[in-house]
Amino acid sequence: MKSLIFLYLTLGFLCNSYAQETDVADKLKDIKTVDGIYNFINHLDLSKENLNFVLDLWKQDKDKYPDLPWKLISEDISRIAIASNLIQGRRQCLIDIDMDEPHDFVLAKSKSKDLSVKGRALSVIGLAGYESDIPYLASIVLDEQEGFAEGASLSIFFIGSSSALTSLDDLERKVKTEGLKNFLAHLIEDKKSPDKVFSMDCFKASRLDGT
Repeated sequence: MKSLIFLYLTLGFLCNSYAQETDVADKLKDIKTVDGIYNFINHLDLSKENLNFVLDLWKQDKDKYPDLPWKLISEDISRIAIASNLIQGRRQCLIDIDMDEPHDFVLAKSKSKDLSVKGRALSVIGLAGYESDIPYLASIVLDEQEGFAEGASLSIFFIGSSSALTSLDDLERKVKTEGLKNFLAHLIEDKKSPDKVFSMDCFKASRLDGT
């Protein structure tokens, strides 16, 4: 299962490599690349203080933070990281926001012609926990394009419902690529299920369907 854990760490999900800082904005100000912004935001501690800061980034509050590198922050890759943080924070009941906006942004970017944007977005969609995304994600898995199929598989896993697990079982039987089949098998066997990480107490039941 080391490969799966490595993937979690690489994507920055469910791990907090950076401790909470009061000078997060100052640190972000000094970053000069989109990948740097992406990695920094993805590894922020999911504290309420940091999530409120990330929400300001999402809203592009340039008046509050005039010295930030807004051109880089406005890039799709950076905003995928911002959306990922907000979605995780909402699903863990740490911030009260409408999930639809960041979810819909990431869903749209998963269809981007920019392959780097598409790949990162596919891995984030499932964090929102919408079962309505499963058929779309399953279709990506069945295309068996390396990287994209794994990202979509991981998203289905993050949805964390019984329907998601059923979908992974079905996909594992259908795909022909050995590496992808093994990846799906690892996801199915992984005992670190998202339902142990994400609390649904702050959701209405209908939110699982994205309605």
